[in-house]
Amino acid sequence: MLDLAGARLHLLCRPRHSSAEVPGLLRRWSGGRGLGELAVLGAPHLAYYPFWRYELAGRPRLVPAWPTLDPRWGEIAPPDAEQVVFDPAELGGATLVEAAVEEAAARTRLPETERGKPGTLVHLPFFDASIRVGTLSVSVLIEAGSGQVYAAALPLVRRTSRSGASALVLGAGLLVMIAAAALLPAWWVALPAVAVTALFLYGGVVGGESQ
Repeated sequence: MLDLAGARLHLLCRPRHSSAEVPGLLRRWSGGRGLGELAVLGAPHLAYYPFWRYELAGRPRLVPAWPTLDPRWGEIAPPDAEQVVFDPAELGGATLVEAAVEEAAARTRLPETERGKPGTLVHLPFFDASIRVGTLSVSVLIEAGSGQVYAAALPLVRRTSRSGASALVLGAGLLVMIAAAALLPAWWVALPAVAVTALFLYGGVVGGESQ
């Protein structure tokens, strides 16, 4: 790859996962986040996206090599995948996103203290897909080397029934209050105990409902 500063090594990471594995990867990702059942909308499409890769204190960092405002691309972790010198024949029927950001411009996104060596251009494979979780449609990217899923917008994690939990807290609190009123001999001793119990009960119910 050539830019105004000279020649750059251009690499391509080979995918480890196929499009047939995408539904299983998404189900595992969804289950790990408590999202429940999901449906894949249409066939996932494989595309290769360009990044400038930098070695910073022994840890690689990726900077998108094309103009994008999607925050997901700033979260991409360098994959542990087989790398080969870029060859268009390796793409098959996948889409290639061309690099449009020069290396010197990408380097300005690094901390000033780590703008040392020039980066390496590498194309990473991603499956673009859309899923439906409940009534919400979400755009997702599946890194085809590691199987890592990056979602554009996550729906709220499905919660356990708060009404059931609140009923348990309420029942336990009432029992404690009754026991305090019955066992303590004097009203001036029982009243503070009941008040403290009521405060804890209120906090448990209201706090649980607000999460």
